[in-house]
Amino acid sequence: MSFVKKEKVTLLLLLITFLNPFYYGYRIAILFIFIVFFNSRKYIFLFDKNVFLLFLFAGSYEIFAALRPDAIDKTLISIIPNIFIPSLMYLVGKKISAKYPKADTRTFFLFFISASFAFIPLISILTQILNNGFEFGQRSMYLIWDKKTEFAATGLGSYFSLSLASIGLLNVGSKSGFQKKLNYAIIALFVLSIICVIRLGSRTQLVIVLASFLISYILTFSRKHIFKNIFFIGTAVFLSVYLFDTLSKLPEISILFERGDSGENGIATAGGRTGRWIGSFNSIFTDPWGWKFSRYGYAHNLWLDVARVSGVIPLFFLLLFTFSSFKLYVKSFKIVKYSTYLKLYITLLILSIFLGFNVEPVMDGLYLLFLIFCLFIGFLAGIVKKGTHC
Repeated sequence: MSFVKKEKVTLLLLLITFLNPFYYGYRIAILFIFIVFFNSRKYIFLFDKNVFLLFLFAGSYEIFAALRPDAIDKTLISIIPNIFIPSLMYLVGKKISAKYPKADTRTFFLFFISASFAFIPLISILTQILNNGFEFGQRSMYLIWDKKTEFAATGLGSYFSLSLASIGLLNVGSKSGFQKKLNYAIIALFVLSIICVIRLGSRTQLVIVLASFLISYILTFSRKHIFKNIFFIGTAVFLSVYLFDTLSKLPEISILFERGDSGENGIATAGGRTGRWIGSFNSIFTDPWGWKFSRYGYAHNLWLDVARVSGVIPLFFLLLFTFSSFKLYVKSFKIVKYSTYLKLYITLLILSIFLGFNVEPVMDGLYLLFLIFCLFIGFLAGIVKKGTHC
């Protein structure tokens, strides 16, 4: 593919960033500043208000976080890269989609990012399953970079959110040979990812799978085949109930359902998060400059955790960027309406990202997901800038 040859340096840097070698992937992303600098004539036309919103958000977030009395290892050298990287990722995403308007190229780029993000956790967890068996014990697991450091299951599960959401694309009749080949890759990645997610006991990722099927079906609903669609829905519901009932009886997997029924960490409390959300939201008004971690711990919500760490100023810029992101999604959705496959892919990915943002401490534990968000919104901005129908 000519796209890969032309953008091999950019794709290589993105690959290394999201493979996150020895947890320094987000530091490697600062190298994009050289790509932007040496191609300044091309990138200067891509600057927009979102670039500056991300810069103002990242700058205020890092500076206020560094000024906190309980700040750890916050130096000028450590925060400077984080101030620029979100804007750089946005520009890279915008440049890719604006330069390459073909639907297949844009679709390949989205799959490339999804696969890169999931690859290391996938290899790490499957290796542990092969070595130790598929038995639930400690839900925390390690990545291959450091076997001594274990990560919470919910955080690890989020690495699979993009690849799991992509399964909804199978509900679209693929029109090109490329899409048919990509479907095989999506199925393979989904199967491996779902094995890892079940081992982790992550209910959030199962919700993403179900939401993916639902959204994909709604967007591809055909009035011409209404009875066929009703039959499909009925069959899917029956199989889902049967599958969940069967799985709940297996001792290796029953932990998912035991956690779902618990009062403290069950589904009714969103895994014990609702109390943190309510308390953190109230704290925005009582402590607008942030509050101590010991009060509620992680809020498990991107926006609330930003307010906890750095207060209302970075929260304000982040909210502006969030609203701008929704506007870009709506505009890009209309532009790519003639490519159902790409339109659905974009919808499924933004759905999975925002679901993750609402249940995980992103800036503290899933910073790469935030960078993917910046890259993805830049990708949408490039579609809008190009303005051509796919």
